Amino acid sequence: MAEREILGARGLILLGLMFVGTAVGVAYFGHLSSHTILDETFAAAAEAAMDVFVVGIVVGWYQRRARIREEKTAMRRELSAIREKILHASFLMAAHRSAKTWTEQTREIIMLIPRLADLQETARVSGLPIGAELEVAKNGLEQLKNEYFDKHPVVDGMSTRWDAILDTVPISRTLVVDQRSRLLTALETSIGSLKKELRS
Repeated sequence: MAEREILGARGLILLGLMFVGTAVGVAYFGHLSSHTILDETFAAAAEAAMDVFVVGIVVGWYQRRARIREEKTAMRRELSAIREKILHASFLMAAHRSAKTWTEQTREIIMLIPRLADLQETARVSGLPIGAELEVAKNGLEQLKNEYFDKHPVVDGMSTRWDAILDTVPISRTLVVDQRSRLLTALETSIGSLKKELRS
């Protein structure tokens, strides 16, 4: 950003030097009075300054809009990656039906909590209307983390008794194994809201 400001300042200095050079050239070759040169130079400078001001506003608005769009796109991609990770974990848990897979996948899911917290903060600062959904998702992951901490020793000894494992970890069942969990619904709602924002 600072480099752009330096380039902009240099451009304005060059523009000013160009005006001075033009005025000197016209005065020398055109035999005009200094009063006429000053009037013409002032009029040209005022017009150029107004053009630069208007263009600057338009460019600034466009750059700000592009930056906000990039942030929304990055956030949508990040939320999509989190959703895909949870869907992948759900698939592996249902396919392997073992304590080992539950442990590995739950551990990976709860590692997503800091990423989700960062996205929630970004949404709050940016004024995006997905804070409530992200709060639901983060709370769900926190519950999953607490359940993992409490139930891991018990589940670890259950090997492949999948029904018993799911009875021991009801939060995992409702948030991960169930395809229509409130965790996935919150993430999908957030992603849908961001897509809608990007289309507008």
